Amino acid sequence: MLTGVIDNTDRPILFTVNKDDFLFTFMSDSIYEMGCPSDPVVLPNTDGYIFGRTHDNHKIAIYAGDTCIKIHQTQKLNTGSYIVSKGNIMNQDFNDYVGISFIGGSLSNIFRADRLDFDSEKLEARIKNDNLSYEIDIDGEKIHISIESGISISHDQSGNSLNNSDVTLTMTFDTSKKLNDIIKYYNAIKKTLSFMCFRKNVGFDRIYLLKDSEQFAGLKDSVGEVFIRDEKSIALKDWRTNICVADLKDSFPNLIKLFLDDKSSLAPIMSFLPENDKDLYFISPSKVKELCSALEAEYTFTTKEKRENDELLSSIKKTVRDDLSNFKKANPDFPDSSYNSLLSSVENWSLSLRDRITYLRNKYAEELSLVNDSDINIDENSIQGLVKYRNVVTHRGTALLASPVAETAFYIQSIVFFSVLERIGVSREEIKGLCRYKLLR
Repeated sequence: MLTGVIDNTDRPILFTVNKDDFLFTFMSDSIYEMGCPSDPVVLPNTDGYIFGRTHDNHKIAIYAGDTCIKIHQTQKLNTGSYIVSKGNIMNQDFNDYVGISFIGGSLSNIFRADRLDFDSEKLEARIKNDNLSYEIDIDGEKIHISIESGISISHDQSGNSLNNSDVTLTMTFDTSKKLNDIIKYYNAIKKTLSFMCFRKNVGFDRIYLLKDSEQFAGLKDSVGEVFIRDEKSIALKDWRTNICVADLKDSFPNLIKLFLDDKSSLAPIMSFLPENDKDLYFISPSKVKELCSALEAEYTFTTKEKRENDELLSSIKKTVRDDLSNFKKANPDFPDSSYNSLLSSVENWSLSLRDRITYLRNKYAEELSLVNDSDINIDENSIQGLVKYRNVVTHRGTALLASPVAETAFYIQSIVFFSVLERIGVSREEIKGLCRYKLLR
């Protein structure tokens, strides 16, 4: 449990929190008074955070969002995040950090720790460098990404040992960041891991904010540990059944960029992924809807391809727009609102979802055959059944999910992965190499 006091309040405000539940309890010194004080204490909120200090002098920042917390005697805040300084001597400012380190957890699922080199003949262990570094550009800003494993040495009564396990992914920035940016970077890395592990329940053991070291030029110091409410049971799959950094090579940073670049709106829809290992082979009505939306999005994201039916549709839309324009000129009294509504509806015309999914199925037919280790044939009839079920669920809210639809949905998930992998620069041959053991596992 952490206890402490809030900064810059008119009257002393204490807090307590259990690390596991993120539920802060604030108490004023009027807790022992009879009745309710007339003037509550308003906790200062700076950019969505309430600042204070623990009783052992660690600085703490508690996320409150836009909530204005007024305390008469006691008040609770169920937060999603808070940050605690690593040191308790220096006055460490969390704002204006220049990097974030994500350590352990699901990172070992996508990166094989390879820092130790053993010589079996000489019985020697040598330390080598397994660091991989990348750089991405978002709106002209450079973000530096590195991933590597660490080595720990333990000494106890039974002897000494070396351990090479913890994997660290670090993001550093050319310009300093504010606390409100933490969730954006956290979500981008978490979604990247979810995509690579085919699970939603991914996470990290520890997260630290970094600032430039005042003692050692060019190095970064960890100034605060970030606690974020999230999945406690993290999927710990064998790295051999995941898409790994080594598989993506130089395309790895492109995947992170897809989830990080808000303005591009090219992030894949991943809401259909299994929640955990138990959910792997479970297909629900909501998953079918989310999967169809993801396939629809991937078709839209690949607009650079020259597709005959798209060109024909564009021609039809142009003809109808011209006809509507001529109609309006001939009938000027026709309501403008109705005319604009008709024009808008034409702009939204698209090929049927069945045709769009069929196009993707045909494009990735060879890859799909490698993933599909069953005797289920993903043909136009099965796609029609999937889309029909999606439409029924959309209008009715739910419907009985038949086995053929569920089986089609399971294997057709892979098409989203094929499309995303190709979009980030993975070749079709490399995608085929991932199909047998690393997709839908």
